[in-house]
Amino acid sequence: MEHILYWLWLTLKNRMTPLKAERLIEHFGSVEGVYNAADYSEAGGLDIKLIAELADKRLTDAIKINERVNELGAAAVPIDSPDYPDALRNIPKPPHVLYIRGMIPNWNSLFMISVVGTRKCSQYGKTVTRDLCANLVNNGVTIVSGMADGIDSAAAWAAIDAGGKTIAVLGSGIDVIYPRTNASLYNEICRNGCVISEYPPGSPPSRWKFPQRNRIIAGLSKGVLVTEAAEGSGSLITAREALNVGRRLYAVPGGVFHESYDGETTVIQRKAKLINRAEYIIDDLGGAPHESAQTEWRSTADKLTDITAAPPKRSALPRTETKIVQKSAKADEKYKNLSDIERKIVTAIEKKGMSADELSRELNTPVFRLNAALTMLELKSVLKRLPGNRFEIK
Repeated sequence: MEHILYWLWLTLKNRMTPLKAERLIEHFGSVEGVYNAADYSEAGGLDIKLIAELADKRLTDAIKINERVNELGAAAVPIDSPDYPDALRNIPKPPHVLYIRGMIPNWNSLFMISVVGTRKCSQYGKTVTRDLCANLVNNGVTIVSGMADGIDSAAAWAAIDAGGKTIAVLGSGIDVIYPRTNASLYNEICRNGCVISEYPPGSPPSRWKFPQRNRIIAGLSKGVLVTEAAEGSGSLITAREALNVGRRLYAVPGGVFHESYDGETTVIQRKAKLINRAEYIIDDLGGAPHESAQTEWRSTADKLTDITAAPPKRSALPRTETKIVQKSAKADEKYKNLSDIERKIVTAIEKKGMSADELSRELNTPVFRLNAALTMLELKSVLKRLPGNRFEIK
């Protein structure tokens, strides 16, 4: 039996979520272990309806999806495959199966930057986006976007026109083009990169899927660039996801009187770095990604790395950082992906509320070096600022 069929069987369950799949894999050791289990109640945290779904061992739907993937010349890549991006394994709620159509790279040698922005962009925003993306591509960067109208489309076209690679993360199945007006862009992306989705082929776009896919856009990349965003736009969700998973955040200066840049102010207040040249992003992330430009891309129609003989167990995969504060499952999510200094601050403040000066003495670190980390912890909803510049765990 093909290993991927077990993964499709699991992820196609109507009531399945990434967190529940994670719990099952941890408890039973592998996806085969989940499939062969007789009693799912012992895994804990599963409702009666999901347990009833898991008791249905039929692989009919999984086989149909796998056949459709093969018809498309695409690939269904489970999280325990060597063809799965390492960067996504350690984000909260990683997709357990990625559907990929087009070209598949050696993910771990790519230098990826996500570019997001408003659908109703100005000519200025479009021009800035195309210029920055062309320069990023010329320096070996792969552009990631969502293939939406506006800034996303401008970023993808700029990468293609510059002779580079681009990746689109869809809020629909990999065979469902949305918006339909981007059909030609979709085809070019498949020829010059790939489209990705966590939803099986045939899945229609839905409002809730777009915010959901933003965690993948942020998680794949080393940094997220917001070139134009209105207040309340989906781009700000991606910006928040970037901070949540420890990615760098960049923003382009815009017109202060133009409402489509209201969101830029919010992004900058969330500790984005203001940039106007592609080189600033590359330098901030450690220099030119020379090896990225030489990454080999294969067609998804080619056979991927064979993992059916001895699939790596889930327990062998890289894990998210150990949680540093054991309060509740909800609290644990907030303490993931903290930097070293943020960890030290939380550990110190956990004992009692402290001021910035008290923290400085406790950690033997100047206040000016703590201020940025304290602000980030506020934005991540880990700390709450009290009167008198004191802080406590939120």
